Amino acid sequence: MQKEIALACILGPFYLVYGLSILVYPRQWRKIVTWLEQNHFNLLAIAMMMLIFGLILVNAYNIWEWSPFLIITITGWVLLVKSVFFFLAPGKWITALLRWRILAHLAYYYCAGALLTAFGVTLVWYGYCGR
Repeated sequence: MQKEIALACILGPFYLVYGLSILVYPRQWRKIVTWLEQNHFNLLAIAMMMLIFGLILVNAYNIWEWSPFLIITITGWVLLVKSVFFFLAPGKWITALLRWRILAHLAYYYCAGALLTAFGVTLVWYGYCGR
């Protein structure tokens, strides 16, 4: 139980700050996606970090049971799969993904920000208050 609480204390504030940032600055986040769309090679450094953190999370906590800590397991696998995709997929696929129409709408960023903020609140609650 200690491992998932420690990970929740790390991922919870990260998701909270990340989600609130997207909610407060959705236009700037849309500009970042547009910048990545123009040159998808900028994703290489991001993919390297995602691969490392995904591997760490999957190895540290890979428990598929219905609990708030499932967010940690899913985060690890999403980071791992996404980074492998960015490393191995042809550039045309990555550019097409970044040009996906939904990414041009501010509603997408508000929904993503709200979801990430909810994940953050959940993990902060169980990490810091659920002890």
